[in-house]
Amino acid sequence: NRSENDQALFSSLRGGAITNLGLTSINVVGGTQNAAAFVGQMTTQDDLIENCFATGNISAASNAAGLVGTVNGGNILNCYSEVDITTTGTGCAGITTIVNNTYSTIKNCFYAGTITGGSAHGGCVTTIKAGTVKDCFYDSTKNWFNTKDGLATAVMQTAEAFSAWKDQYYNFERPVWVLRDGSYPRLFYTEATKYFIFANNVYK
Repeated sequence: NRSENDQALFSSLRGGAITNLGLTSINVVGGTQNAAAFVGQMTTQDDLIENCFATGNISAASNAAGLVGTVNGGNILNCYSEVDITTTGTGCAGITTIVNNTYSTIKNCFYAGTITGGSAHGGCVTTIKAGTVKDCFYDSTKNWFNTKDGLATAVMQTAEAFSAWKDQYYNFERPVWVLRDGSYPRLFYTEATKYFIFANNVYK
């Protein structure tokens, strides 16, 4: 709870990685830029956030995001946010506000929280100045933004909506995602009970 910028678990990554981590019931109150769950700013191409998730609340004057404030380098892979964001300003999004590096990739992520207040927000990402955002979706029943990555809750809670994610494996053994009808995707390592059959090189 600070009025400064870059408020998150870490204010910045500079050649670091965060993997297989969940932050639950967070409550972040930030300044005017880069309030987020995990990182205020990712700064180098070696930065990585992978197989992570966050739930809870974030409030900031503007530029708040569910996972990372600004991506100036590095990648965000196989992550999700169900953080509710409250703002009076602009530029908030479910995963990150800005992707600003040609070599950065945001892939296989989803947002299922709400953004309240302000204007000019995005679903998963507010602005892509450079870089790639692929196979990322937000719940358009909870929020509607002028972007192409929105899916209704009923669609997001079907396995078929995330069929492009089925080829993701953890340590080449287990699937990264548990995809089932009736719920949002969940990371494999968070599931207490698992029933899987490996057939034809695919986990079911």
